[in-house]
Amino acid sequence: MSLPPQESTDEHRLSDEQSAGIARTAITRMRFDDTAGQAPCRWIAVHHGRSAGGNEHIHPMVNLVREDGTLASTWNDRRTMSRLCADMESRYGLAAVEGRTGRGMPGYSKAEHQRTRAGHDPDRRHIARVVVAKDAC
Repeated sequence: MSLPPQESTDEHRLSDEQSAGIARTAITRMRFDDTAGQAPCRWIAVHHGRSAGGNEHIHPMVNLVREDGTLASTWNDRRTMSRLCADMESRYGLAAVEGRTGRGMPGYSKAEHQRTRAGHDPDRRHIARVVVAKDAC
């Protein structure tokens, strides 16, 4: 999760407490904690500071094997994170990412995931990249 360079200045920078709160909120929204009545997943969030491109960012990392040995679900994770980011942009007065309407691309189907592991982009991902590239021209 990152801020664009123009919002990564010292005057706009999120505090460590705010970054930690965003990471905790992400873990809860993704249902990786114990609030859904399941065993929690172990997780950490690493605050790297500014990247070479100038954007402040954190990396939440989650062990998808819950403490009781069951696997955590990542179903709908992109949509959930997109909504979380929109909420955080609003909460902290950040610039909204253009084009986001609270919806991310749906996750890959099993067949698409297998093609990705074989080194091939699913057709819809390829088409999305072509469209984005044409819009940038």
